Amino acid sequence: LQTLFPYTTLFRSVFTLLNKDGSPFFATFSTNDASSPCVSIYFRVEDIFDGCCATLRVLIPEDANGDPVDLLNDCGSRIDFREVCRVTQFDASDSCITVDLDCFCAVQCIDDVDLGICD
Repeated sequence: LQTLFPYTTLFRSVFTLLNKDGSPFFATFSTNDASSPCVSIYFRVEDIFDGCCATLRVLIPEDANGDPVDLLNDCGSRIDFREVCRVTQFDASDSCITVDLDCFCAVQCIDDVDLGICD
């Protein structure tokens, strides 16, 4: 990731990852509202270590009104790209994951966003 983003923006960039099969990588985040969506394809780097691993913060996808966007299709089994198009802003969740960066084939920078998280 450090070679894809300038170091100064690496920890502020919102991005998505593609698995080697071309599907979007996703993760869950915790929420206090049981009816709220809890799956995201959006992340922010918290730490990079061992040359191939990263801790990523899972970001909450939101629409223009600040409401969470449910990215799953009606069956809850795949990402619904029509819903992805509704995402215009992001909020930080309390959930982080550790990933092996060698498991991905692509990264797409979405935005440079100040999420108000102290670094």
